[in-house]
Amino acid sequence: MAGLINFEDEQEVKQFLEKLGVEYSYQCYREKDPEGCQRLADYLEGSQAQLRGEWPWRELL
Repeated sequence: MAGLINFEDEQEVKQFLEKLGVEYSYQCYREKDPEGCQRLADYLEGSQAQLRGEWPWRELL
């Protein structure tokens, strides 16, 4: 997951976040890494909050 992300490009940010979710899922389920599971839980919690409109992602960009 190396490389620079242009956080002003919404499509690039979405792609980055999707890859991040895949990486955390792999760490948790495949590697059985407790820290990976915690990162996955935090990621999913943020995703759910975004879907409910509770977390202002746009303000971070």
